Amino acid sequence: MDISKAFDKVNHFVLFNKRLDRSVPVCLVKVLVCWYDKCSAVVRWSNALSRVFHICAGVRQGGTLSPLLFAVYIDGLVQKVESSGFGCWLHGLFVGCILYEDDIILLAQTTFAIQKMLDICMSAITALDLYFNVSKLVVMRVGPRWNKPCVAFDLGGSALKFIDSIKYLGIYLKAGRKFGCSYDHLKMRFYGAFNALYCRTKSSNSELVCVELLKSFCLPMILYASEVTDPTKSVLAMLDNLIDRAVVKIFKISENRVIHEIRHCMMLHPCVKRGE
Repeated sequence: MDISKAFDKVNHFVLFNKRLDRSVPVCLVKVLVCWYDKCSAVVRWSNALSRVFHICAGVRQGGTLSPLLFAVYIDGLVQKVESSGFGCWLHGLFVGCILYEDDIILLAQTTFAIQKMLDICMSAITALDLYFNVSKLVVMRVGPRWNKPCVAFDLGGSALKFIDSIKYLGIYLKAGRKFGCSYDHLKMRFYGAFNALYCRTKSSNSELVCVELLKSFCLPMILYASEVTDPTKSVLAMLDNLIDRAVVKIFKISENRVIHEIRHCMMLHPCVKRGE
């Protein structure tokens, strides 16, 4: 679930009242009020500037304090969903509503619970003078009946679309009998990044430079979140093969024994132990 223009539409009056409700010192709230009361902007069109106008809503995107302010502003939505009794719990911890900035994931065991949670979210978000971007709202099912016909979910009169995979925080989650992630996109991303770096560093005639760039820019792409997504051995073998292909291209070698020795010397540790 995506909140449309979330940071730009924060109501200052509601935001500061929520800070007071959390027992934030009045003097600190007054400082925030003073800061935001002095916010203004102009519109530039080619070489012309509009008149200065006052900014009456929103928090600054990119500001250090803005994520915390928005988290306080939207926290009531999570509390309402949790208090409803719907959604998933894990070892006593409520995980039915996962929120990162303006992106929300709802998790529940039944279609009835999901619909109730959607209704609660719609009511809470309307009270905050925000709205959901319905075109970006999707539903994904995991479990034995993941591909069976299912009643459509409704949010504000709009039916939500069922999909086979979603991207959340850089991770591709996929529908199926069991929870899992998709890694098919990593191969294209890795080769695209490595080939771009290799073409730019080829003139340096330094294999060490290529390897360091490979470790700094390419490896994070394929290893991102791998410690929590629990990839299978076949996926790890695929990732290992990507690194092997890069070593072959950099050092212009082909023997597996030499490839493994170079990787060991260059600290390019295998994703899966040899022989597994």
